[in-house]
Amino acid sequence: MTTSPTIQVTATTPAQLQERLDAALSRTLSDSGVTTGVLVTRHTPTLFTVAPSDQVPYGTIQEQDVDDTAPGGQSA
Repeated sequence: MTTSPTIQVTATTPAQLQERLDAALSRTLSDSGVTTGVLVTRHTPTLFTVAPSDQVPYGTIQEQDVDDTAPGGQSA
């Protein structure tokens, strides 16, 4: 099990988003305690979270789209 925290990433431009997501992934993957995969979740077009997840196989990065701006907060 890992103790890596969830990292929140916000950005207003595509370049800024890519840079910040890359940094969050590097930080999460460099944690020596990580024994799971990593889940990257898009909450809005400018808000993402990056976190270790027991639901993602070790060595894998999985993307999830949960658009909190959709009517009723439903997945897009």
